Amino acid sequence: MKKIIAAFAIILCCFASSYPQGLNKPTLISTWIGGEDYYEFFDNTVNRYFIELRDCPQVKAVVRICSYQKLPTAMVASVGYSYRFFDLMRGYNIPSDQIYLARSSRCVEKSKIIFEQYWLAPKNITLENDEIILAEKVHTKRLYLQGNYENEASQPAKNEFNSNVKTFIKELKNSPKSEGFIVSNWNSIKTNRNIRQVLQQIKKESLAVSRVKVIRKKTYYSLYPELFIISISE
Repeated sequence: MKKIIAAFAIILCCFASSYPQGLNKPTLISTWIGGEDYYEFFDNTVNRYFIELRDCPQVKAVVRICSYQKLPTAMVASVGYSYRFFDLMRGYNIPSDQIYLARSSRCVEKSKIIFEQYWLAPKNITLENDEIILAEKVHTKRLYLQGNYENEASQPAKNEFNSNVKTFIKELKNSPKSEGFIVSNWNSIKTNRNIRQVLQQIKKESLAVSRVKVIRKKTYYSLYPELFIISISE
């Protein structure tokens, strides 16, 4: 009886996931361009579409980032949170071999905003891309101020930032093939000063500055940049 129920669940899943035109080709589910709560957006997308992947091993979920930049840079520069896609999907028990990250330059719009598309696709059909990889092979560490500081110029905030810089440099040293990113969420004299501090410390530690990119976004106000380390395993 359990086998019959399981088989029926798979049939039902694959029928439901056929929206809107069947599983004979990739289907765009949603697009993230910012302007709303990402986690609410993600939960809605998972619960409406991706949750069924647990019973549909022949279907994959793909986040495709629209960018001319290489995948690690595109992930960090995106208005979304594709770097968290794998962990969030695994939180719903979606099998890791059904979760992919991709990048395409063909979907870039005139605004040049780096946005994210969420797709369902048959595993045996390739979604148009410049790069595609199993999401579990992309490892991301994000360092940012986690303390609730009324005054970011306070010494405790500075101490946390300095600790993040030390961790950032240590991670880059321990993983020679990883890439580092300094993400400025606000353009101000003090923010730029803190970016220079990170770059100076990198030089002081005899690391190649070419391994680190500075990305400027306007996500939220902060005196301190976020720090990302991204590595891709074979």
